[in-house]
Amino acid sequence: MSPTVVFLLGRPLYKINKPKGNICLSVCQCIWYAVKNKSRMISSNQTRSHWLDYADDKYSNKIINDIKILLRVLVLFVPLPVFWALFDQQGSKWTSQADRMRGDLTGTSFAIKADQMQVINPFLILAMIPLFQYFVYPSNKLPMFGCCTYTFYFVFQGTAYYLSNNTEGIGQLTRIGDFDNITTPEKEPTKIRFLYNSDLQGKNVSLESSLGYQQTVVFPADQLYTDYITGYPTGIYKFTFGSVALAQDVALKRGGVYVLNIHCSSSQQCESKVLEVAPGLVHMLWLLPQYIIITAAEIMFSITGFEFAFTQAPVSMKSVLSACWLLTVAFGNLIVVIVAEAKFFENQAYEFLLFASLMVLDMGVFMFLAMSYQYVTHHDIEEDEDDKVPHQSSATLGSTVAED
Repeated sequence: MSPTVVFLLGRPLYKINKPKGNICLSVCQCIWYAVKNKSRMISSNQTRSHWLDYADDKYSNKIINDIKILLRVLVLFVPLPVFWALFDQQGSKWTSQADRMRGDLTGTSFAIKADQMQVINPFLILAMIPLFQYFVYPSNKLPMFGCCTYTFYFVFQGTAYYLSNNTEGIGQLTRIGDFDNITTPEKEPTKIRFLYNSDLQGKNVSLESSLGYQQTVVFPADQLYTDYITGYPTGIYKFTFGSVALAQDVALKRGGVYVLNIHCSSSQQCESKVLEVAPGLVHMLWLLPQYIIITAAEIMFSITGFEFAFTQAPVSMKSVLSACWLLTVAFGNLIVVIVAEAKFFENQAYEFLLFASLMVLDMGVFMFLAMSYQYVTHHDIEEDEDDKVPHQSSATLGSTVAED
């Protein structure tokens, strides 16, 4: 809320220019009119050097030439949705991967949560922008290097996911009586499950963490009753059975499976033992190299991409260019939805490697388009009152655009 309030308070200081028509609509109308007029003039053997020139009887030469330049820039936007398909997964697939890794810090009671890893990204951006501004950008005219860096990121992402999802290959199989069968959904929060027999009816087991979380479970008379405790974080827990302390200082870690075995004799002497399957061995901080790589890719792609697009597009077409840039983000999100719903792979690591392969293919297409692109200078292409294209630029653009 505070940024919104500051933004509104500064409104009187802003210079707000009223819009002069709808340039996006004008571009679409000009393109549609040129296509329609070309199909009508083919039979009369009237030809033009460029298909947009068929709209010259209704639209000025300036807007026609501006649209020609715009379309040449938009051709380079074709590979961009794949980049955004990879980039926008940091709020979903990244968090899912971090959720399978250890977040505890040795020697402290603090544990990093999966969604807290994203805080690193803005700090890295602030630190790396000056570095790239002075040392990297001068040698990069197009955001190709950012795409390349992003490919390496997803290779690391798939490798880390494979390691974090790998188990030791040793497990315990115990069959006790005819208890109920529980189907575990694909996505569920952390749970502690209690199974008990009728000898413990009316008794209770309590657990308390070092962070102050407490919970008590009372055993009912139903022998097949199953109880769950959900939503509790990892950490150090203490268990008590009635008033008897059990299994002091049990470290419940992310990805582990724990069984509290309580045995009470006729003299009410109780013994307890915690059986466990080892939790995830890969620490969440091993994601730091990936965050550094993705931050570098984001800086090199976004800043250089905007700079290239805005320096190559005419002044009158910058708003259209911004709208098309946002459309590439939307198409990138659509790619993620299609791949996620198709479920090509059961193992998420293979899906990460699939995205890395798509990025490699996308870079090949982008490299080909970039090599065939000819830079143009727009130092003299401005809004002219006589609504004409400057003489020096018209010769240059006429020769380059007519070839498309």
